[in-house]
Amino acid sequence: MTVEIVVTAPVTEVNPITKVVDVIVNAPVVEVNPVSKVVEITVKPNVVEIIPENRTVTVITAGTQGPQGIRGPTGPSGSGSFTMIAGEIINSNMPIKVNADGFAYIASNLVSTDIANVVGISETSALIGEEVNVSRGELHNNSWSFVLGAIYVGDRTITQTPPAQGFLQIIATAISPQDIVGTLFQPFALTT
Repeated sequence: MTVEIVVTAPVTEVNPITKVVDVIVNAPVVEVNPVSKVVEITVKPNVVEIIPENRTVTVITAGTQGPQGIRGPTGPSGSGSFTMIAGEIINSNMPIKVNADGFAYIASNLVSTDIANVVGISETSALIGEEVNVSRGELHNNSWSFVLGAIYVGDRTITQTPPAQGFLQIIATAISPQDIVGTLFQPFALTT
């Protein structure tokens, strides 16, 4: 352990309990480390004596889960968002798929090849060749009026009405009328 102490005596020899260290003395009580605290410092013409306070340290390596706290305020979108290059004109809040060319397109539950390619919901609008932000996290829109529950991939839109044809895939869950959280459940084909 190295502790620095500044001593104003003209000639100083630092001789702590077991070994020589550099020491800084600025107050009668100096915090040395989280485990020990200096409680007494004696300055003699040629010697600085340090007497540490004895402390017992308890390290907890395991514990039990406490009760759940209340939910905090909704924060900004985090790691659930990523960017893609738009392969077509895309508006915000649309279901997004990735095609074989690697570009983002608007997904539709009526297009059979979209069943395995939905990646999230557009957060921003984009023209062809521009970056579009795609979210699998929390989204907010003041114009939405969802009821709590599942949101599905529709025909180039998101909807709370379960599709009757094509494929069925939950893309998000409404947690308030204007807030949704992306979920991307496994899609399955509907029989007609």
